[in-house]
Amino acid sequence: MPCHDQSGLLPLSKSLDWGSLCLPFALPWWLVREEHVLRTRQYWDATRYVEYLYGCVAETIRRDLREELGFLAVFDQALTEVMNIVDMPDRRASLLIRFILQNRGTLSKNKRGKEFPELTNEEVLSIESAIREISESINQ
Repeated sequence: MPCHDQSGLLPLSKSLDWGSLCLPFALPWWLVREEHVLRTRQYWDATRYVEYLYGCVAETIRRDLREELGFLAVFDQALTEVMNIVDMPDRRASLLIRFILQNRGTLSKNKRGKEFPELTNEEVLSIESAIREISESINQ
């Protein structure tokens, strides 16, 4: 369905469905001839889209933001605990915590051998148990 007639102007009629217009915004005065105008301004009804967007924002606040805050609380406490157990730079401690959290509370043998060969078995076990305890206490 073309948006314009031969004169380059948007034809309007009483039978026109305003929701099917090609232009999803207010019609400027210069797009229509005086004899075709039903109303001087007609706006696209964005109610459905606004309601959908509102639902998305509400769901983000209700679920995603809560999960993100929980993760940050676990991560901050775990970082403090790791620094109490072993002395390492913050960047490596953060990497260690991410690996343990991604693997559900344990450090994989592959990551341990490649990334953290300097850690002893006792240090790794105490870090893993501390992170599991923190995660369980916050996520309850």
